[in-house]
Amino acid sequence: MKLKVSQRKQSKKAYKLFRIVHMLAPPYRVFIDDSCLEMCASLQVNDPRECLSSLLSTLGYRGSITLCTHKLVLDKLRNDKKLDALKIGQKLLYVTVKRPHAGQSDAQMKIEDVCTAWVLSNEHAHSDRKNCIVATNSETVVKALQAFPHVPTIHMNHKSKCFVFDEFKKKMGETEKKQPAVQGRKKRAHGVNPLSNMPKRKKLSLQESYGK
Repeated sequence: MKLKVSQRKQSKKAYKLFRIVHMLAPPYRVFIDDSCLEMCASLQVNDPRECLSSLLSTLGYRGSITLCTHKLVLDKLRNDKKLDALKIGQKLLYVTVKRPHAGQSDAQMKIEDVCTAWVLSNEHAHSDRKNCIVATNSETVVKALQAFPHVPTIHMNHKSKCFVFDEFKKKMGETEKKQPAVQGRKKRAHGVNPLSNMPKRKKLSLQESYGK
C-alpha cells in the first residue's frame, strides 16, 4: 500500500526528529499513531500528561522506543483548529501549530501553558532536570520556555525546512568524529602525456644497430 504525499512528508519529518532526539537525549521516546485517538477520547482526564500516561499503561508501555509517523491529537485540544499536532512523551514534547486563518483569533490558543505544565510535571516526576526536550515551530512556546533554561528547546524553522539548533550545534560538533578529507585524484596539465616521464630509448643509427 503506497503512502500519500502528505504521509510521506510526515514520515520523513518524524524520522528526522527521531534521529535528532536520539542524538540529544537518552531513550524512552514515545510517538503515538492515529489508532490511539479513540482511546484518548475515552479517557476523561483534564491533564494531557495524565491522559497519555493512562494511554501508555493501557497499551502496555514498558519503556521501549515506539516510533510512528502519524500525529497524536489529544481529545481535549482537538476542538481548536489551530492546533496541528501535540506529541507528548516521557522525554520529548513535540508541538506544531498551524498558521492562523483569516479572521481567526489567537486568544483561544494557550499551547504555551500546556508546554509549561508539561515541563513542570516532568521536573517533579524525575530528579534529573535535564531529561525532557521540546521541539516546536511556535515562537510563543519558545518565549514561554525561556523561563526554563535547563530545558533544551529545538526551534523548527519551516521556511528552510530544517531544524535550527542553537545550543546543541557546538556540542554535536565536538562529539562527532571528524572524518579525514577525501583526497581527490591528481589532475595532470592539459596536453601532457603521462608516459612522457618514462626513460626514453636512445636513438641508434643503422650502423650502431648492426654493431658495426
